[in-house]
Formats: sequence, C-alpha cells, structure tokens
Amino acid sequence: MKMKSILLAIGCASSAFTFANDATENPSDTFKLPTEVVNEQPIPVTKQAIFEAAKNGIKLDSRSEPVMKTVSPQDEINQIADNVKPNGMMNEADFNQYQQPQTAQSIRSGNGYSFLDIVKSKYKPTQNLSNLEPGANIAVPVAVGLTNPIITNFKMVAARTHDEESVIELEDGRLYITLNSLKPVALMLFEEGVPESMINLTLVPMEAMPVVVNVDVNLSKTMQYKGANHRAEIKEQEALAEASLTEGHVANVETDRVARIKQILKPVGKGEIPQGFSLSHDVSKAMHQPCGLTISQQVLQRIVGPREVVDVVRVQNTTTRPYTVREQMCESRDVMAVAIYNKSLLQPGEATEVYILRDKLRQSIVNTNSKRPRVIN
Repeated sequence: MKMKSILLAIGCASSAFTFANDATENPSDTFKLPTEVVNEQPIPVTKQAIFEAAKNGIKLDSRSEPVMKTVSPQDEINQIADNVKPNGMMNEADFNQYQQPQTAQSIRSGNGYSFLDIVKSKYKPTQNLSNLEPGANIAVPVAVGLTNPIITNFKMVAARTHDEESVIELEDGRLYITLNSLKPVALMLFEEGVPESMINLTLVPMEAMPVVVNVDVNLSKTMQYKGANHRAEIKEQEALAEASLTEGHVANVETDRVARIKQILKPVGKGEIPQGFSLSHDVSKAMHQPCGLTISQQVLQRIVGPREVVDVVRVQNTTTRPYTVREQMCESRDVMAVAIYNKSLLQPGEATEVYILRDKLRQSIVNTNSKRPRVIN
C-alpha cells in the first residue's frame, strides 16, 4: 500500500512538471513549415516575352528572376493570432510577408534578339493601325528599296523627317515612301495645318515585300474644323494665283517645274521654311564646296522636303577686291535651281546666302545605279 502511494505521488509530480513545461513552451518552437525546392531549372523565356520586355524597356535574366518567399513559422503563428477574422478564415493578402514577384531588371545574355529584330518579326504585308491617339509612337516594319504606301484618314497629310535618303510623295491623305538604306526612319505625320494631330511612325526597313500601312487617327471636332479651314485657305490662294495668270494673259506661262521652284525658294529667301519642309543642321551629307568659287563658302543648313533638298551656303568675300557670285558657279547634275539672297556683287568682307535646290529623287537614282568593273584590271 505504501509502494502504491509512492508511485502515485511520483506520477502526479511528473504530470505537473510536464504540464508546466507545456504551459511555458512556445508552439512555434516545435512547429516547422516544410519547404523544398521543386524546380531549380530557369523558366524558359518565349519570343513574345522578349518582345513585351523590350517594348516596356525591361531586360530579362533567368538568374535574377524572383523566388517565392517563405514566412517563418513564428511570424505566421503570431500573424494568425493577431488577425483572426470573425469567420475564422484568412488568405494570402493578410500576410505582408508574401510579396508579389518583381520583374527582373537584367538582360538574358546571348538570346540574339534586339529591338529591331523584334519589330521585324511583326512583319505583315498589311499593317492596320487603328484608333490611334495624337502623339502615338509606333514602330512598323517596311520594305527597303521599294515604295511603301501609307494610307491615313487625314484629308491632306503632311510629313516631317530628317532622313535625306528616303523619297516621299504626298497625295491627299496618302503618302508613298521609299527607303534607300537599312537605317530606321522617324516619320511624323499630321493633318496639314493641324500640328497637334501629329503621330510618329518609326519605319524599320527590311528586305521584304512592300507594306501597306493603314493609319486611323482619332481627330477631335476642333482638329477637323481647323483642318477644313486650312484647306479652304489653300484652295483660295491657288484660285487667286490662277486668276491672276489668266487675267494678265501672260505670254510665257509658268510650267509646273518653275512654279515648284518658286514655291520652295521664295519662302527660303524670306527666312522661312517652305510648306512640307523641315530645317536640319546636319550637313554631313552635303558637298563640302558646292560652288566653283575662289572665296570662302560653307554649307550651314539643309532644308529637307519630300522630294527636294535646299542647301543654304554662306559665301563671304575674303579677298581685297570686289567679287561677283554667279548662279552658274553652283550648278551640277542634281541641281534644279540656284538663287542668291540679296546681292551677287560682294565687297571685301561682305557675305551673303546662296540657295541650291537639289532633286532627291535623281540623287537616289544615281546612288542605286549598279557599277561595272573595269576591264583593264
């Protein structure tokens, strides 16, 4: 009997000691969240993923792709104890430690794709660009060396570009462009007289069939009204010019070529930029000394249009006696016309401007002619 009492006392003391330990022990010390690596291989990157990354200015690298975070057991238990909802349910959003994966910011080396390659991969014989807002900027693959028509919803399309090798023709709302090099060309299009309707097309040339680009820009009522007024003013000016020629019975009727030359050089002489032209200070492709003069000459500006280029040459008399500048001194095969700003007789130290109007189309034909090897070699 005494032995049973001793065993019972020992058992009670052991139970009390175990209960005391359980009361002081933190459950998180024994709870472990099982984790294991499921797949160590990098996620394969598709061509579409590369395109989307390049479009958004993001570079991909599987080595820096984010991994899933594991919350420590104690933090998870404390979070549950502090944020239990009335319905007893919790979800991932209740844990701040669970973060959305961040997009990687480095490049996967050696994938062989560039931005131009991605644009070229979107080649189609017909490109439909619809519901564009003014200010849109889009890259389009087109054919090199062939004429690519761009059909817009503008009533009278205007174009601006600083590329001197491309040949551009405008007809109402249509534009025909021939790219003569493999360099991308930035082409800004807008309704004539409404510059706020401008969009930018980056044309990426490639060896393929010509591309028909259909462009539809959302024009506000104000833009449409402004464009209609501008077209009405142009028609009125043309009607007045035609009436003056008819009433005056001019014997020597101006040809279209002469009228075109005057239309370009007259604003240039006034210090303005002709309609449909843009000013460029890049004179790297201009002739170093375009005129046969013995005094100082330098091409300082180029006024680039769809089919013509105007070289603005500064001529200064660096001699000690008067010098006469003649238009014939600046003529060459691709020159359509030459004009002198205010006077051709320059006193010592005086300077003037000479305008040389060149035909871009003839220049491109000369550049694309095939060469024949010499038989004497």
